Amino acid sequence: MNSKLQTISRYMLRQKCAFNSMRSISTSMPTLISHKHHIGKDPLVYRTIGQQLELSAADFGDVEAIVSCHEGKRYSFKSLLQEADALAAGFRKLGLQPGDAVGLWAPNYMHWYLGMMGATRAGLTSVGLNPAYQGPEIAYCLNKVNVKAIIAPETFKRRTTMRS
Repeated sequence: MNSKLQTISRYMLRQKCAFNSMRSISTSMPTLISHKHHIGKDPLVYRTIGQQLELSAADFGDVEAIVSCHEGKRYSFKSLLQEADALAAGFRKLGLQPGDAVGLWAPNYMHWYLGMMGATRAGLTSVGLNPAYQGPEIAYCLNKVNVKAIIAPETFKRRTTMRS
């Protein structure tokens, strides 16, 4: 066995042992712990992605925040914040309230990222949906998480996502 595979195998074994020991410790607890919080040297910062975008726009305004080479699009932190806020205002105008779910049914295009940023600026929950899903699959997902609005491209892989 090569050294990389041995390292991965040892890591997986440690993870399995840690999980099993956690399970035995937690027999009196109703559920397992879903994450380990380890503060470390620099504590976590408790803010939303939308709040962080606003701070980044103030600190780095004209610096490029994101580039989509295949679409030929570039956004600075300032322009990204403006686009996200405009989209957030649109969500509010549609009647969406903080906590509502917005589905992002799209491939890796810039509008997926802008949709996520707009949703977080409006206090909404963004739900990533596989763009290859069709009919029953997408209906199940939308109902499961109670999606109130969907962001999707007009077409994806030669199929129209919206029909009138």
